[in-house]
Amino acid sequence: MQARIDHELSVIALKGFADYFLVVKDIVDHAPTHCGRGSVANSIVSYCLELTHVDPLAQGLVFERF
Repeated sequence: MQARIDHELSVIALKGFADYFLVVKDIVDHAPTHCGRGSVANSIVSYCLELTHVDPLAQGLVFERF
């Protein structure tokens, strides 16, 4: 799991999406009626930040769709 997290974080940083994840986390914290939709549900980082309730590892989802 750590390798997957490291991989996702490196892609997120490379693409410049870190601020996006933090803004979405702030929004979700204030409006917790979410489930995660689309390719964001494929991200273990999104799952760890509680942006989605979908565990991508348990569901066999691939991050590269993001």
